[in-house]
Amino acid sequence: MNKQSTVEKNVSANVTVGAMDLLRNHFLSHNTTAKYACRVLHLDYKHYGLTARVIKHRVKRMWGGANVKGDPQNPQTHRQVWYLMGGVPVGPVLESFLAASKGACNRGNAWYCSSNRNGQLNYRSSFLAARLLPSTRYLEVLCRDPSLDGLAIREKFELILYSTLQGRLPVGYDAAHISKDLSSKLVPKARHRRFNFPTPTAFWQLRFYKDNLGLVVQRDLSEGATEIETIENNPVWIRNLMDAIKLIADGQREILQLLKGSNVNVNVLKRSLTNEET
Repeated sequence: MNKQSTVEKNVSANVTVGAMDLLRNHFLSHNTTAKYACRVLHLDYKHYGLTARVIKHRVKRMWGGANVKGDPQNPQTHRQVWYLMGGVPVGPVLESFLAASKGACNRGNAWYCSSNRNGQLNYRSSFLAARLLPSTRYLEVLCRDPSLDGLAIREKFELILYSTLQGRLPVGYDAAHISKDLSSKLVPKARHRRFNFPTPTAFWQLRFYKDNLGLVVQRDLSEGATEIETIENNPVWIRNLMDAIKLIADGQREILQLLKGSNVNVNVLKRSLTNEET
């Protein structure tokens, strides 16, 4: 039996279960030393000090490395927001959206005008929800199905566009072509994620954004009771990007030097030809 297990056995044998529960609950909710915990819980530190330090170590070991429930690399993405780059084109296309919403009510798979004063147009299906502000031509799409990837979202949006434009455009306008072109301009704007932390949540660490943003958010025994700690690192891809930019800049400088040299040679040749003619 190792030294640590011997200590924990002695602690369990000499301390009541009630006192251990008090200490455990304290360290799960507060960032304090073992001595302070005994003082606020009215426990004799000479008798309970070792127990407090062991329980604090157990709590930190149990919750300090916790990420999220399940796979920490796959949090629940419950809100993906996309927008149409450049907005809805002025003219027959925008007029088609307005025509599609006339007389329509708030129901699925149809454009309708909201009760807002700005005249916003809304659309809702089982996969996507869209809103268009005619005054600014800004169109935003909210993905209602978290399982859809970017390609699937564009395909669903293209179907919505085609059903909106078909039969409402003037002669000479191809609804299928316009729908495909506009759907390719749908780009991501933002997304919301939900992380399920263990309960109680006194100690946790979120490493989901470490690789892409260099950010780790955590709470352990080093902060105050109302504080959250962040670890900010430079992501690896930033250094790679800076190196690539430097290579491009060096290559451009070399090309400029070559071009300058060729201009000098052309000017010398022109002067020599002129002198020969004279």
